[in-house]
Amino acid sequence: MTSRRRFAGREYGDANGNINYEQLSAAKASELKQLLAEITPYFDRLNHHKSSKEVLSSEEFNAYIEAEMTLETIRAKTGLTGNKGPIQANDIPTELRAEFEQAEQVLKETNRKITGNN
Repeated sequence: MTSRRRFAGREYGDANGNINYEQLSAAKASELKQLLAEITPYFDRLNHHKSSKEVLSSEEFNAYIEAEMTLETIRAKTGLTGNKGPIQANDIPTELRAEFEQAEQVLKETNRKITGNN
């Protein structure tokens, strides 16, 4: 995901390359969502995983992309980077925690499906 953030993050991201999609126009957020959807399968393969676009239903894939965007927005809002280890729910402000946990759950389920790890 880091390379994706660098690509779009140069123009729209914070100092860490994270984009707060809520601050973008609906059209720009939609454009970047489409970009993420297009390049995500390539990153799956680079990570030696099955293509998420091929493994997931269209609804699941859309939820996966939205979860990635949600987590990036939360990182942009909080300034958390994960450089010192995975970001934990208790690192997240209370008002963002439920959204964080929901997005994390989508990513965990997706990861399970694309890696084949149960």
